Amino acid sequence: MSVKKTGVWPLVCILILGGACGLLQAKQCCKEHLPLNASKERMQWWNEQKFGLFIHWGPWSQTGIGAIWQIVKKDTPDVREKRFELYKTFNPTEFNPRQWAQLAKQAGMRYVVFTTKHHDGFCNFDTKWTDLKITSPQCPYSSSVNPDIVRQIVDAFRQEGLAIGHYYSHIDWHHPAGKYFSKRHWQYDEGLIDKDPQLWHYFAAFEKGQVRELLTNYGPVDIFWFDITWPLARKSRDGIVKHRFENPLVKKDVIDMVKMMRTLAPDLIINNRGVDAYGDFDTPEQRIPEKTPPGPWETNMTISDPHRRKAGGFWYKGPDAGYKSLDELLRVMAEVFSKGGNFLLNVGPRPDGKIPDGEAERLRQIGRWMKTNGEAVYGTLRSPFASAPEWGYITRKGQRLYLIVFDWPKKGETLPLTLKNKIKKAWLIKDDTPVGFTRKADGTIVELALPARAPDEIATVVAVEFEGPPCERHVAAGEPDVSSRSRTQQ
Repeated sequence: MSVKKTGVWPLVCILILGGACGLLQAKQCCKEHLPLNASKERMQWWNEQKFGLFIHWGPWSQTGIGAIWQIVKKDTPDVREKRFELYKTFNPTEFNPRQWAQLAKQAGMRYVVFTTKHHDGFCNFDTKWTDLKITSPQCPYSSSVNPDIVRQIVDAFRQEGLAIGHYYSHIDWHHPAGKYFSKRHWQYDEGLIDKDPQLWHYFAAFEKGQVRELLTNYGPVDIFWFDITWPLARKSRDGIVKHRFENPLVKKDVIDMVKMMRTLAPDLIINNRGVDAYGDFDTPEQRIPEKTPPGPWETNMTISDPHRRKAGGFWYKGPDAGYKSLDELLRVMAEVFSKGGNFLLNVGPRPDGKIPDGEAERLRQIGRWMKTNGEAVYGTLRSPFASAPEWGYITRKGQRLYLIVFDWPKKGETLPLTLKNKIKKAWLIKDDTPVGFTRKADGTIVELALPARAPDEIATVVAVEFEGPPCERHVAAGEPDVSSRSRTQQ
């Protein structure tokens, strides 16, 4: 822990203070009143995008081990040291960011979140703060025409019209100071912040410096996606929402960093991990919340299935990886959208730069479904019903409901909806085929008479338009809730 005695720490201070001073002085008055959260208008835009691509890629992909946590959980000291040398053999000669961007657009995705720096400390961008980076002369890819991978990603996806998101891990297992502040690190020291605050300042300055680079060197950035938490941060009791800080020194650095980010990029949207209440959306991982979160949220999930391979994780899992079926992915997407969330679907490219065939095929399959049914996804809100019907899921937009039907009724059976509003019309959005409907005597239960065969093999969308915004009729005690049943006989 002699980092601060090497002369690096004073240089860091000079770089941070000198480089930032002019900007901070010029905008000091504005920063005093700077909002620490994104505007409602900006969050509405983000929520309307609905569907994004998550990419975990870098030297670790060469291992074929999906979970990078193996470094700290299972590796021996000798193996661990070799993991940090992986960048010296990383040379993705088949990397074509334009193909990635076109595939994402074909899948119906509206934004990308790419790993600029993961837990191992390796940077996929050109940074002045470390030599563990893609542009290092020790990395063979540095001799390519454009070695800055983040630059290539940003340019390619922006050219295809997708919004740009940077993933950045708060922890760093390689940094000479940062490793002591990571709870999972083998040299973690919980009391070090109080015992050696200068060392903490050194690491905090490192992260702030890299965040500044990512927000100033790559043009407009829409989303900043932090991972893990800063030291001494705890999840709130509900396990979903924000984090709370138990050390005022850490909290001050977080606030300072968020203020800097909001100043550099006023339209930036920041996720909730490790930034206390100053994040803009929650991020449940590999799961869908049973109860809908109260604010904006986004589920992130892999196409490769961690339950079918011991490694798990978000990275490339090798040639024998299993993949979620199209049916499973569409059901996950429909449930997320019906609960008002966004969906960030992850791929783990191969070390040569190619997206695995299994993941690429799933994206193309999803894209074909989205091309027909995107109306039921983009710009929609959560279902007005308290629970999902057994036959599928529901989204809404204006005076319309979109019924995403997985369990198609048999001939002679109908789909019921218990709503207060009068129905105006109903149709299949795939081909505009009208759908007949009847209303029960009490005027609240609408039954839709669907065609005998579903137009889509997995999920067909039925659009229903009402007079006024659709509003659920609350079922009285003891009365059967037909909207939650799969079918009723006509």
